[in-house]
Amino acid sequence: MRISTLALCGVLTWGQLSACAAAPPTNVGIGQANATPRNLNDFYELRRKMAPAEIAAIQAEASVRARKEAGVSSEGVVPSCVLPTWFLFENPAFTLLRTSASETEWLAHTTEIAAAIEKRNDTFARLKVGEDIDPAYSATVGAFRRAMAANTERERVYAMRAGEDQFHRSNSVIVQNGLIWAKNLRAESRGYLMEENVAQVCQSDRSNTEWLRKDLAAYGWPRISSYGTAMDADAWLIIQHSDHDAAFQTEVLKTLEPLLKTKDTSQQNYAFLYDRVAIATKKRQRYGTQGRCTGPGKWEPYPVEDESRLDALRAEIGLEPEAEYSKRFTFCTAELAAAMASVK
Repeated sequence: MRISTLALCGVLTWGQLSACAAAPPTNVGIGQANATPRNLNDFYELRRKMAPAEIAAIQAEASVRARKEAGVSSEGVVPSCVLPTWFLFENPAFTLLRTSASETEWLAHTTEIAAAIEKRNDTFARLKVGEDIDPAYSATVGAFRRAMAANTERERVYAMRAGEDQFHRSNSVIVQNGLIWAKNLRAESRGYLMEENVAQVCQSDRSNTEWLRKDLAAYGWPRISSYGTAMDADAWLIIQHSDHDAAFQTEVLKTLEPLLKTKDTSQQNYAFLYDRVAIATKKRQRYGTQGRCTGPGKWEPYPVEDESRLDALRAEIGLEPEAEYSKRFTFCTAELAAAMASVK
């Protein structure tokens, strides 16, 4: 079964892939972000021509070039969305290639992945028309229903983009816990889909960020007094997830400051963005909204400006005490804690 639904952003053209066996990994032309999309099964041609160590070397070279393109250090773990989209789609395919012991196993994995993605696409289509599929997608279907009921095109687009944002983020929980369209997957298939979903999240974030930049330049922030709380929240959701562009987040934060006085933006959402920008710019956060998993069901905030006044500051804007907030993070796992601990 060939995976026509899984088009990967190109790092190598197919001609370059075919030539890989004869070329040293460091000479392979990696970085063609706009190359013709190719089929996941095409990757197995590399396996027929190259040893696992050579494939691993090509994957490592792709990582080096991706980091160089993103302008980040060649060592340590970095937040995924700062890396180019082509690499985020490419890397899980290379990992699956190296971890499949045989062509039979490879075909089993790719067939399973194709079926899961088909189910995922069907789930998305059903959610877009307002079908309530599962509580895990409550935020997604809520946004899509608002899009369907929107009075203006701008309101509709904001809601649609918020829904897509939440769909991709919800999918990480779906895959990790084997729910809905991701039931009974092999470990290798689940690992691939977890990584591929990161690419989907980042691709969505980048698209949303660029759209928001243009929309705000043309029309300004969707003030609560003019557009209501839902549109203000949708705009916040997009900028909150624009972590690959901290400068734009900082710019929007300054835009929102005067709107707090007129109650034209949510104080709570402002606090979340304030903390997000502080962490991104290597400063202490104020409201303790940003943190990391430290173990199964355990979460702790990153350092704050004034720990003695933290709960008082949170109370001023209607946030619960930090200890209660920390209990929300039931999704934390040992695996997620380890991954967060490694991000610099």
